[in-house]
Amino acid sequence: MCPDLAKFLLPVLVMAPLSHACDIEGTGDDLYSRFFSIAYEPTNSNEPAADARILSLAEAELAYSCLIQAASQNSCEAHYVLSLYYQDGDMGTNLPIAKNPALAEQYKDSSKELCSDGT
Repeated sequence: MCPDLAKFLLPVLVMAPLSHACDIEGTGDDLYSRFFSIAYEPTNSNEPAADARILSLAEAELAYSCLIQAASQNSCEAHYVLSLYYQDGDMGTNLPIAKNPALAEQYKDSSKELCSDGT
């Protein structure tokens, strides 16, 4: 492959859309709720908690798409969760998120701003 063609194609391939866009439309909260329902399942305890699921590739792409769309709508929860995933990587869930300390810090800062109660 010609080096100039490779320089052109690489950014296009990296920025290619996921094959599974979020399957709902709605607010950031709606999209985050959809992400959570795909990526987590209730625990067997009496506490309000959930366990991360190990996702298939299709589920991971769908969940990630919903999470990113929720973040693009300034969902406080989405920004917070993305800060954790970028801090630690996919944590075995198969979400297409690699450890990235710089992005973790950006999402952490934005979640503090979005999640503040205005005081």
